[in-house]
Amino acid sequence: MKNVSVTEVLKVGISKKEQGVITRLKAPAGYIIDHSDQINYGGNTLIGYKLYDKNDLGDYFYVVISPEGKVVQQYKEEEEITMSPEFFHSPDGEIWVKLEPYHPDKDLEIQALLFNRENFEPLKPSRPVPAKYIGIINNYALFYDVDLWSETKPDKLIAFEFKDGKIKKKYTTKISPRDNHTFVINNQLHLVANDEDDRLHRVVNEKGNEIRSRRFPTKGRWIRQIISMDFEKDSWMITNNNENQIILIKVTPEGDVSEKLLWNLDAELSHIWAPIRIAENTYAMTFNSDKGNGWFTVRNGDLLEFWSEGEKGIYKNLINPEESISLPYDSLIIDHLTHTTEGGYAIAFSPYPKGEEMIVFNRNIS
Repeated sequence: MKNVSVTEVLKVGISKKEQGVITRLKAPAGYIIDHSDQINYGGNTLIGYKLYDKNDLGDYFYVVISPEGKVVQQYKEEEEITMSPEFFHSPDGEIWVKLEPYHPDKDLEIQALLFNRENFEPLKPSRPVPAKYIGIINNYALFYDVDLWSETKPDKLIAFEFKDGKIKKKYTTKISPRDNHTFVINNQLHLVANDEDDRLHRVVNEKGNEIRSRRFPTKGRWIRQIISMDFEKDSWMITNNNENQIILIKVTPEGDVSEKLLWNLDAELSHIWAPIRIAENTYAMTFNSDKGNGWFTVRNGDLLEFWSEGEKGIYKNLINPEESISLPYDSLIIDHLTHTTEGGYAIAFSPYPKGEEMIVFNRNIS
């Protein structure tokens, strides 16, 4: 396979603020920058994106940004691909990508190293599966897919087995009951699904075989996201009610369930995205509402910060309204949030509609 090549296609501007560091990445004139994926890369942030012109023609690129907001390196994807690459880690910590190479008659997918491809040979291309990377268990990289267009299809757990730094085999397992939330920690995959009036909490191995299970009630609450799950410690989930209150659900190891009001949101909540672990028992997550977007961080059931979009690109920490950051666009999309170093995270923003610039905000709350 062709190696990625080094480039300097983006212009870079950095500004340091009390709240963090803002990095502005500007495309060449006449091109639009479109964020595709993002992952932790040795404490830095690796972002994949496409540059395309007014005819929707363009190429795929990668940029590495440090927690200090500096651009470490820029790369261009030299393989001919038809879809944006998706990142994942191998068990030994290398960065891999899911790529869809060009084929005149059908859609195909391969898994490849991002770097050092000189002597690399991928597995035989297969039909793409829209599964999301969820983490590592032992020698397996795990992906999970919930078919949102069906109420009956089982979920799919896809496991890539690694040996000597290469993918040895791919396993696909159907998971029922379906529509599970996932949480990977300490070489365990936790699944939480609806089971009549209760929630079914299971631990399964990399091939979907059940190791342990329990049921607990949630008073009819619809779980938005899992923050953390454990059989030996308290588990935390997040939901909301009709009064736009964001609520934490705690489940003890004994199965006792309680609720805690986290925040009264003065807006109709649309979505909370999957929490990202940024430190011990500390998780950051982004949200969307009818009044904008934002993010918040929770540690051991306590709210540490709650940033919400205001007017003209200003985000305020509603816990401390005097704390704010100003970004150079009136309307912004949050593309992704990822962990960097201990207590740190990076958020990628794009203007709406997308244009010639992408913004990355690095912050640490240690």
